[in-house]
Amino acid sequence: SAMFASFSGAILGLSFTIVCVCRSLNALIDEFCCDVVDRMHVTEVAEVWNLTQAVLRNASSTIEHGLVALFAIPAFVMPLLLVDIVLRPEDTYSAAFAPLVIVCGVVFMALSAARISDKCSRVPP
Repeated sequence: SAMFASFSGAILGLSFTIVCVCRSLNALIDEFCCDVVDRMHVTEVAEVWNLTQAVLRNASSTIEHGLVALFAIPAFVMPLLLVDIVLRPEDTYSAAFAPLVIVCGVVFMALSAARISDKCSRVPP
């Protein structure tokens, strides 16, 4: 039980660390868009957008292995959860709570990462 709790805490910690990185990257895109509207000349926009994209690519290549590992966790947790529920129906709610919290944290992280691609697709080149 203590091992499961520490493992769950580590997974949620990694998930929310990646969420913080994704929020920072979203803020970077927002900052670029505000700078374009407020201060930049047309000649500077392409250069600054290329620099912004380079930062985004570098950050995403840094966290991509963590994302893949964290995306694989729900794929392994959900079948184990279903087997646990089938084998022990009397402990259904207590057995399902912790794995579902982990899955929700990973899904939240995935949505935060997807938000970056969505914002980049709406920024005009």
